[in-house]
Amino acid sequence: MAKEVAKPKMETTISWPSIAVMTFCTLWGFNNLINGCFYFGQTRVMSVWFVLFLLYFLPYSLMVGELGSVFRSHGGGVSSWTLETIGPKMGYFAGWIGWVVILPYLAQKPSLIIVAFNWMVNQNGDISSIDPMTVQLIGVVIFLVCVFLASRGIKVVKTIASIAGTGSFIMAMLFIVFGLLAPIFNVNPSEVPTYSLNLDPTSFVPTDMSVFASLSILLFGVGGAEKIAPYVNRMEKPGRDFPKGIIAVVIMVAVAAFAGAIAMGLMFGQDCQGMIADPNNLDPNKTYTPMQIVANGETTTVLMDPNFITNGQYVCFQKVGQAFGLGNVLMVLYAAIKLITDAAVLIVSIDVPLRLLLEDSDQRFIPKGSLKKNKYGAYPYWLLVVTIITVFLLVVPTLSMGTADDLIKWLLEICSIVMPIFYICVFVAYIALKVDKKKVKKHKDDFIFIKNKGLGIFVGLWCAVITFAGMVMKMQNDDPAKFIMNVAIPIVLIAMGLILPLIAKAYNNKKGVKTK
Repeated sequence: MAKEVAKPKMETTISWPSIAVMTFCTLWGFNNLINGCFYFGQTRVMSVWFVLFLLYFLPYSLMVGELGSVFRSHGGGVSSWTLETIGPKMGYFAGWIGWVVILPYLAQKPSLIIVAFNWMVNQNGDISSIDPMTVQLIGVVIFLVCVFLASRGIKVVKTIASIAGTGSFIMAMLFIVFGLLAPIFNVNPSEVPTYSLNLDPTSFVPTDMSVFASLSILLFGVGGAEKIAPYVNRMEKPGRDFPKGIIAVVIMVAVAAFAGAIAMGLMFGQDCQGMIADPNNLDPNKTYTPMQIVANGETTTVLMDPNFITNGQYVCFQKVGQAFGLGNVLMVLYAAIKLITDAAVLIVSIDVPLRLLLEDSDQRFIPKGSLKKNKYGAYPYWLLVVTIITVFLLVVPTLSMGTADDLIKWLLEICSIVMPIFYICVFVAYIALKVDKKKVKKHKDDFIFIKNKGLGIFVGLWCAVITFAGMVMKMQNDDPAKFIMNVAIPIVLIAMGLILPLIAKAYNNKKGVKTK
């Protein structure tokens, strides 16, 4: 499925600080702050982040480093790792999962583009009052335009996505700095009050196990470490330097998470001002998220307003801008950058995962007739498949959504349920590597995370179980329609990958195509 890629004779080496910075920029985003605080609370999320970094993200990243180092000559990423450790069928299936889990993400992006555009132009959260079906029908138009652009080549878009993504990252860091300094330099305290931190130790500890029901949100936020695997072998001494880079990443992400949570606490207060719903003025069409917070030494259950998932990041920049006497300048700048980033990422995400699935594909699993390219090198048949599935995900679930806020919150949650399936493929590949290490060609400079076979299998299983448990817990929903969709969508997407080889077999028999 994946062909061997010749390694250049002269290749620029990458230092471990460079690996750390690249990985940090890839994994960390402002949404992590918004989502973490919404689902866990400003202080409690810090303790959850700490445990997650130590017991999940660190071993996950080091496993990726070992897989990337051992299979250095393979260019297919996770699909290549599973191909080499388990076999062609699993290699294909991992490639399929790597592509299909992107589809709910594609369905999420158009609504985020609309929200960013609204804040850039209208500078308010009026998008929440629009009928959700109207939002998604506009989203369908946006998506179709992006599919058309993806079918025409995306070289320039990749560059735009990279530049805009860097801009979003810089803005996220600016919010943390401005938020931490706001209590000192606030020029408008009467209209933009800041709050003191509650350092009561009990506020950091989850009050019950229900807090872990949203664990998948954080897993979705820090997932994707497999993207750094190709860089492991460009290090001069990967066995020594790669762990340094990963440990540095964990520290950097932890500092950003903790500092960001503190900044959010200073701007919104320990009792989540601006995030909680008024119990005397609840919208019957909205689905509120209950959460326990510690305020004034007492534990209180509040209802978190999904409006904050929709508009929270823009409200954050609006508040810090007004606190520093800049009005809405920071917010408009962030909205413009976010608009460009989301549009560019949507186009790239339509095209690139599809290429990873189809390039050098095995005819036993994917029908050859579907692999025809247009003059731009895109796959028109598969772009049609992407369009049909994504439009379905854009429109049909909306029928059960009461508000645009509910819709955007659910799209985030379904992404957090589906995307981690791909992370499990990484852990399966690592477990298989440890089970039968004799199948693998060894190199003197390989980076090895865990040498002991039993311990390696245990750590791989540990991460896989955490991932699966997070997904299953997030499927739970009091709304029967949402619960059915949370369960059915990942099952159907995976099942489609099981059906495709049967279609390929029938096609090959009809055309007389001989396969291995």
